[in-house]
Amino acid sequence: MVKSATAHDPAFPADTVYEIPPFREVLQAFFIHIHTAFLGQIEFTPIPECADVARHSRRLNYNYLMIGHAASTREVLKEFERRGLRPALPEELISFHRTHHGESRTAPIVALGATMGGSFRPRVVVLDYDLLGRRLDLTWVGTLWDRNHRFLAVEEQKVLA
Repeated sequence: MVKSATAHDPAFPADTVYEIPPFREVLQAFFIHIHTAFLGQIEFTPIPECADVARHSRRLNYNYLMIGHAASTREVLKEFERRGLRPALPEELISFHRTHHGESRTAPIVALGATMGGSFRPRVVVLDYDLLGRRLDLTWVGTLWDRNHRFLAVEEQKVLA
């Protein structure tokens, strides 16, 4: 069962560490396929809505924002704002996955909080599952997200000690 983001339902608490693990560790621990950009020193730039996110390890409440129809990244970000949530950063998606690894089997999970690749074709991290297993990929933000995509949300007002 997939839970939708609500103000009263912190569905997925997880300890959060703000680092992208080394490629070998990510490959061994989590995924069958990892986008080749993760081989190097990958750097993500937070979007304006996430520029001031504190980057100290802590326990956070995660949830999903689901749109239910095809939507642009702009539409999804407006819905985050409307619901008082913020999109997750890539490090948060990886931390979420460590605790809730079975979630990637249901539908793709997108972290819209930071991009890589500059302004030409910025990309975001997507956790997915296919016949070969879990995948950690980078997808262009200009993609029209289908109704099955889930966007990982952080409930900032409900940080756990």
